[in-house]
Amino acid sequence: MHRFLIFISLIGAAIAAAPAPCCTPTQWEGVVEVAGFNVLGKGMKAMNTTYTVGIHASYDYKNGRIRIDEVVSPRKAPKMRITIIADFKKAKKIYTVFNGKCHTMSTKSPMPEACVPKNSTFRMGGTIGASLKYNTFGFSRKDGSLGGIVDVTAAGCIPIAELAFQRTKVQGKDNTAYIAAWFKNITAGIKNDAVFNRPKQCKSSQESENIIVDFNYLKYFHSRMLSVAKANNMYLDETVTNLVHKYPIETLHRMLLF
Repeated sequence: MHRFLIFISLIGAAIAAAPAPCCTPTQWEGVVEVAGFNVLGKGMKAMNTTYTVGIHASYDYKNGRIRIDEVVSPRKAPKMRITIIADFKKAKKIYTVFNGKCHTMSTKSPMPEACVPKNSTFRMGGTIGASLKYNTFGFSRKDGSLGGIVDVTAAGCIPIAELAFQRTKVQGKDNTAYIAAWFKNITAGIKNDAVFNRPKQCKSSQESENIIVDFNYLKYFHSRMLSVAKANNMYLDETVTNLVHKYPIETLHRMLLF
């Protein structure tokens, strides 16, 4: 009887020790490489489009500010350079520089905090390289319209990678969007507060020149998607959503992220 009670208490301790969803540090800067894949329609008639986004982010939740410089590169289309600067506390404005023009929008909303979704479940822990320990959380809606997995460092909740899918309707057709994101060179704090200054006409859009892509994330993600779909005899619009039900998170993580 005593052994049974000890066993039960050990199980309870293990459950209690499972990492909970967390929020990133209140101030950080870094690069995010995004590979996107949209599948419009179903089966053999589905049309797919791909794109990459190179992002430099300055995130200051402590003072309610964020800056995002991004280069959007659709396949077979010109690149788009976009800068977004938002001040949710003092100015309560969101400035967007796109195609050389500045657009201003007022906001009364509080700044959204960068967190692992609260309804996420801890799925596994792992180690990248020799010593970087990370936690993987999975989240999904009951209707299957949205889901994904998020990797953050075990210490400090620094973002590492994310894989997500969303099903919507576009002009009456089913649309499945897949996004994979890898976070790089994340550093604590804000090096220069001037990055949050209200941009002058067309000036801030040039900041995106500092984004350097040293790895073809779209080719990597695309090739993995195609390989997994072929190996499992699935169409692209079925791939991630079906695999979530077919395989454990560990396998899905290895197949599509790293």
